[in-house]
Amino acid sequence: MKESIQRKDDDDVSRQLWFHMRSFRGVEAELETLNRVLDEIGEIGEPRSAEIRMERRDSDKQDRERALHRLVVLGLLGDYLVEYGAGKFVTQLKDASHQSVIEALLAY
Repeated sequence: MKESIQRKDDDDVSRQLWFHMRSFRGVEAELETLNRVLDEIGEIGEPRSAEIRMERRDSDKQDRERALHRLVVLGLLGDYLVEYGAGKFVTQLKDASHQSVIEALLAY
């Protein structure tokens, strides 16, 4: 994408699209990572904390953190901490319902 744009035609939108295309692995890959993270978290909808292991490869760590961020946006997680030394993410689950997820998504 970015390689085919002439320098004189380059703009902020083109740059943002280039970064987006480089970071988005596709729906199937993103859903696979999200499902693995949800499996590790376990039951959702009740307030509690859960620990998620960090992967060794940097790209896998980024993928898992992206999945956690999406769960924050949906209102399922209140927050998460990255504990590099322990090699884990510590998540804080929220009291969530179908309605609260819909409202969080619409507010986003």
